[in-house]
Amino acid sequence: MEKSCLSGSFGAFALLLATACLVSGAAANQLSTEEQAAGWRLLFDGQTTTGWRTFKKQTFPAKGWAVQEGWLHCLGKGGGDIISEPQF
Repeated sequence: MEKSCLSGSFGAFALLLATACLVSGAAANQLSTEEQAAGWRLLFDGQTTTGWRTFKKQTFPAKGWAVQEGWLHCLGKGGGDIISEPQF
């Protein structure tokens, strides 16, 4: 059995976020004018790994992660944990 990249509370958050987008009809990786005005920003641009890095390193993993069809996918092949570059 392959280990899931979305485990624990993070997995629940990702599922909640995906569900909220589907229920609200909001397009993935897009902010409304109101959200932008309120200061919200996207963590993932839907096309690149910009803004993400390997935990305890300054670069993105060379393997184990891929951007596909607007999503950041964990391939489950030793890519390690990633974190956002900005701190929140």
